Amino acid sequence: MKTFLLILTILFGLQISQAQDTAKILSGTQINSINNAFIVLRNINLVNNGSIVQTTNSGTLKITGAVNTTTSGSGTNTIDKLEISLDNNITHSLSSPMSIKSVVTVNSGRLASAGNLTLNSDSANTARVAPILSTTTTPISGDVTVERYVKSRRAFRFLSAPVNSSTSIRTNWMENTNNPNTSTNNNPVPGCGTHITGAGSSTNGFDATNTNSPSMFTYNNQTQLWEAVPNTAGLFTAGNAYRLMVRGSRSTDLNTNTPPSSPTTLRAKGALATGQILFAKSGGGGTAGLSALKDSAGGYNFIANPYASPVDWLQVMANSANISPSIYIFDPTITGANGRGGYVAYNGLLGQNNNASSCINNNLQAGQAFFVQTTATNPVIRFEEDYKTTENLPVYRDPQTIPRISVELLLADSLHPISSADGFAVYFSNSFSNAIGPEDSYKFINPDENIAIVRNGQTLSLEGRQSVIDYDTIFIKLWHVFQTSYRLKIKSNYFDPNTEVFLEDRYLNTLKPLLLNDSNVVSFNLNYADPASIDTNRFRIVFRTSSILPLNFISTNAVWNNKRVEVSWAVANQGGTNNYEVEKSVNGNDFKSKVTLQSSHETNQAAYMWIDSFPSATNYYRIKAVNTNGWLYSKVVTAKSEQAISTIKILPNPVQNKIIHMITANLENGNYSLKLVNTQGQVVYSESLNQLNQPVHFIHLEAKVAIGPYILNLESDKLKLSEIIMIK
Repeated sequence: MKTFLLILTILFGLQISQAQDTAKILSGTQINSINNAFIVLRNINLVNNGSIVQTTNSGTLKITGAVNTTTSGSGTNTIDKLEISLDNNITHSLSSPMSIKSVVTVNSGRLASAGNLTLNSDSANTARVAPILSTTTTPISGDVTVERYVKSRRAFRFLSAPVNSSTSIRTNWMENTNNPNTSTNNNPVPGCGTHITGAGSSTNGFDATNTNSPSMFTYNNQTQLWEAVPNTAGLFTAGNAYRLMVRGSRSTDLNTNTPPSSPTTLRAKGALATGQILFAKSGGGGTAGLSALKDSAGGYNFIANPYASPVDWLQVMANSANISPSIYIFDPTITGANGRGGYVAYNGLLGQNNNASSCINNNLQAGQAFFVQTTATNPVIRFEEDYKTTENLPVYRDPQTIPRISVELLLADSLHPISSADGFAVYFSNSFSNAIGPEDSYKFINPDENIAIVRNGQTLSLEGRQSVIDYDTIFIKLWHVFQTSYRLKIKSNYFDPNTEVFLEDRYLNTLKPLLLNDSNVVSFNLNYADPASIDTNRFRIVFRTSSILPLNFISTNAVWNNKRVEVSWAVANQGGTNNYEVEKSVNGNDFKSKVTLQSSHETNQAAYMWIDSFPSATNYYRIKAVNTNGWLYSKVVTAKSEQAISTIKILPNPVQNKIIHMITANLENGNYSLKLVNTQGQVVYSESLNQLNQPVHFIHLEAKVAIGPYILNLESDKLKLSEIIMIK
């Protein structure tokens, strides 16, 4: 011990009292750690009246011994790594503040923080607690302050505080203050905290604004609805999740609708969640205080990583029960035309996310909130200390060996230089099923642009399907678009070189060959005056191994006539064509063959007709020309009954959280004007809407729209529909 203290004295200038086994750092003395340095204190109290400053990312302060020790003094302790390796039931206590830049490790013994431990977070790194190996009861006791650095962007975040707090949301994420009125902006700790707004304004502990629109929400797993946080007096429970609009730090001016954003650090203080954490249905044995999981198949659950450490979702997934391998995280880095972020799906069986521009992977970050779906009546989601990780772990099968194709929708204008708005990916393997299964991830709808796969009537963001066969087709759905030009980035990997891949544009009637096992960027324009240009089903990807037919479709038509539909088409260069199949769909996505007509080989040009005697209210048709070498599709045509009544419906009504859920029926594709009119006849909100075979629309109202009754008008040059609604 004396030799060790002498070495400390020589290297670090410590004043040592050997009889008391105490190391002292004098006031005004600064100790700078060096690369890979270990400062080991065994049976030694550290009294710091100067400062220990971590200047590298590799130094460690290691506490060992067989007697209780303390760190005290008035100085600054900023440590990269703190390691506790004491004998069993021995405690090291922090009697003065200590900030950790990288990691806290408790191998054995106890660490008593006494409220003095802080896990730092900045733009470069967020400190974590490593898997706790100590078998001592309560290996980390006392409150710990956990920081979460949030980059500058005004967007919703899916967050949780990984502590069980004894103080309120206001005390923690709002830096123990709120704005009592719109002329005051309290910002006690510059660069920390954020504004949280809601109904009741400062009466409920919120920051006052002109509208008092809520910015913090929980999700009710039982009702499957978002609920605004009623006040800021609530406590944090590690694992309970929030959707929080982070406008920036508390320096942000709330008196403007478009304030410049700023980075901020959210701080929460409480007892760390350690050991096993269980999410379960109500009465299912879950950890106390956690939101109960939905106890039926198909329910979505909003939960969070409870630990102050990244956790490997693959470990959680493998050791849980009756849950989907897919998780859904709102990624604020996904641009969208309005810059509001977007959902990213990560599927644990595929080991991939649906958007190549997103960094979302199997590592759930500290306090990261996410959605996961239950698949049966007794779901259990298990978190254990040894699921903590700092890096990607191997997935169940190597995705690098599986043929796959990914598609990104890119914004391409001066405001958004080649930014990703959304994306999807498809993986091909005989270990997958063509039916909807665990290797598939359903599509979560973004507030801005959406692109997805259509499979068996469902929209997917990730799909695993059987190996590629001749004429395999990926049906693409594109909707909620705003700009006049976009790009599709299509990347394929690990396909057989004999495979041919094409992007079919049914508006331009083109079939563009794509480079195999390479990246392709395809630009396209939207003409909002032409419904066919903005049809949700305009694009699809087709796999072929044979040559394209020389045949040319001159025209394709579908006409409603006396309760029947006459489908007709004319062709040229039909030599060698064996037959024509008429395929029908009632939703524009899922087509089935209805009849096969033999080709009239004796003429180069010909016209054909088939009568659909049992049409639906809305019908979609396409013609498939087939010969021994391949096939070719016509464009899709539509026939709609004159008796089909166009309607709109608002659910729920009254409208909650300033988000209108509008359901439409029997609306023709085209441009519509949506206006919200108050009782004085004033238009308080308006936007252009494109009806794209999408029955559900989400209208995000501006915060300034007041509570009260309104008339919602939806009109085009042919139609006007109105609905009385109430905004709560």
